[in-house]
Amino acid sequence: MRLVANLEEISGRVAVVLSENEMQRGCPVAMSIKGSDLYGQVESASHDEILGWFVKIQLHQDSYWSGQRFLPEQI
Repeated sequence: MRLVANLEEISGRVAVVLSENEMQRGCPVAMSIKGSDLYGQVESASHDEILGWFVKIQLHQDSYWSGQRFLPEQI
């Protein structure tokens, strides 16, 4: 299944996304961020009546975020 979600927070080993869809704990996740793929699994999900589902993703050991890999675009 393919879902679109907004990246809300990210650190070296954890990402939080906001989605319209619920994701079950333990569900495998693949994310594409600026042409790079990150892999992990759902650690938890909490529902907000207005915004949707905040999904916490634990990134795999060999799939990590780094500020050197993902630099913000210059305006």
